[in-house]
Amino acid sequence: MPFITHPLSPDNLPVVPLWINGAAHAASEDDNLFPVISSVQDKPVHYAVSVSPKTAALAVESAASALVQWRKTTPAHRRALILKAADVLEKKGKEVMQAQMTETSCAEAFAQFNLRSTEWIREVASATTELRGVVAQNASGEGGEDVVVKASELCPLTHHLLLEAFEEAGIPPGVINMIQARREDAAAVTEAIVAHKALRKVDFIGSAAVGSKIGQLCAKYLKPVLMELGGKGPALVLEDADLEQAAKLCAMGAVADHGQLCFSTERIIVHRAIYDDFVKHLTAVFSHIPGAGDAVTRQSAKASRTTEGIGRANFFFDAKENGATFLAGGLQFISETSLKPTLVTNVSRNARIFDEETFGPSATVYMAQNDEDAVAKANDSAYGLNAAVHSRSWEHAFEMAKQLEYGQVHINNVTCTDAPGVPIKGVKGSGWGNFQ
Repeated sequence: MPFITHPLSPDNLPVVPLWINGAAHAASEDDNLFPVISSVQDKPVHYAVSVSPKTAALAVESAASALVQWRKTTPAHRRALILKAADVLEKKGKEVMQAQMTETSCAEAFAQFNLRSTEWIREVASATTELRGVVAQNASGEGGEDVVVKASELCPLTHHLLLEAFEEAGIPPGVINMIQARREDAAAVTEAIVAHKALRKVDFIGSAAVGSKIGQLCAKYLKPVLMELGGKGPALVLEDADLEQAAKLCAMGAVADHGQLCFSTERIIVHRAIYDDFVKHLTAVFSHIPGAGDAVTRQSAKASRTTEGIGRANFFFDAKENGATFLAGGLQFISETSLKPTLVTNVSRNARIFDEETFGPSATVYMAQNDEDAVAKANDSAYGLNAAVHSRSWEHAFEMAKQLEYGQVHINNVTCTDAPGVPIKGVKGSGWGNFQ
C-alpha cells in the first residue's frame, strides 16, 4: 500500500505521498496535506500531499533526467515491462477495487469493470516505438514517454496503486512520476508543469470548462495538447429498433456509476412512429431501477438538494421551471448521496439540461419526426464525444451513424462503451485528437 506516515496528519491517518524519481516524496515546507473524503462515510479516509509549484517542477525535471537512459531502451524491453505491469495490476485487483470503492463510493461492479484497464495496458505495449519526451498527464498512460501524472485529488490512492504496479514491474526511477494537488493549488501547479521547458506535451481528461483553461495555458507556452472532455451523449432509437433492448441499454448508459461518466447517455432521441411505445418501455425500466450508486463527493450531493449551486438536481429545478415533465424520478433522493434515476421530457431549449452535461443518473427524451430530424437533434449540441444508434438493420444503423458528429458511435450498445485498440476521440467541445 503506497502510504506514508506524516506528523501533520490529523488523527494519525495514513498519507498518500508524491512519487518523484522512484521514491515517495513527503510534504516539504512548500507542500500541504488535504483530506480524501468518502461521500458515503462523510469523513476523511486518509490524507494526501498537495504538491507545490516548486515540487511539481522537480517531478518534471526527474522525468527529463530519466529520459536520457529510457530513450536508449529497445521497444522490446519497454514492451516487456509494460506487459509485466499489467500482470502485477491483475494480482493487485482486489486492493485496487477496494481503493476505488473507498475513495469514490463507487459500486463493486463498477470497480471490477475498471480493472479492464489491464487490457488497455497490454494494447499500449504494442505501440512502444516512438519517444516524444516528457508528457504531463492527468491519470492516463503512454508507452513511449516519461510522464508526470497528476492524480485526481478525489482518488489519489487508486492512481498510486496503478503506479505501484509499474514500479514493481521494474520501470526505472523517474520514468513515471505522480503528484496530486488540492483544488485551490491546482491552477498554479498546472501552470508550473506546462511552463517548464522540459515538458513537451500535455494530455488532459476532464471537463470542458477546465479543458478550455488547459488549452489557453498550452497556447501560452506553445505546448501541444491532447484532450478528452465532456459529452452530452445521444442515443437514437430508430423506427426499426428492438424497443425492449434499446430501453434497457439507454437506461444502463444513463445511470451507470450514478451518471458520473463523460460517455453517459444524456439524450434519447426516438422516431415518432415508435415514440409512445418506446417511452412506456423506457419509463418502466427507469422506474424499476433500485438505485444508481452514489455521488463521488458529498458536496455535489448536497448541492443537488437545493436550488443553488450547480448540483445535479439543480438542472431539474431549472427544467421544471421551463416546463419539463418528469416521467421517472425528478427531485427525489434515495439517500443523501444518491439521486433517484430520472427521466425527463418536454425539455425547452432554454433549460440548462438541454445541452449541459449533468454528470448525474438522468436522461432527457425527445421525439424525432424522421431520420433526418433525429440526426439534426443529435448533432444540435456543443459536444461530440459518444453516441449510439439502435436499429434491427445494421445497414440502416451505419448509414445514420455516418451522419453523426461524434468521435465514437455505438450500434445497439450503450454510449459508455470502449475497447482496447479502438481510438477514443472527441469532436467539437469534447476534445482534440485521438487517444490511441
